[in-house]
Amino acid sequence: MEIVSISHGEISWQKARKGYSKYQPSDVPMKLDDIREDAARYKKRCKMLAIQQDFLNSKGILDHAEFVRNIAKTQVPVV
Repeated sequence: MEIVSISHGEISWQKARKGYSKYQPSDVPMKLDDIREDAARYKKRCKMLAIQQDFLNSKGILDHAEFVRNIAKTQVPVV
């Protein structure tokens, strides 16, 4: 994933760019409260990923990629 796609998905970036077209330059600074909101969202995602990884480990699955590979190998009946 490119840094552009990560940063442009953050609330602080989107709010600072509000009213500007995609390619229009801007020098509007991001607000500290918006950056804090992004940080809180990031921490929440990290916690959710840790919980998911703990669950996968408890099932003997090493990582998410392995989990996806195992699902892809599974024959699921079509109803």
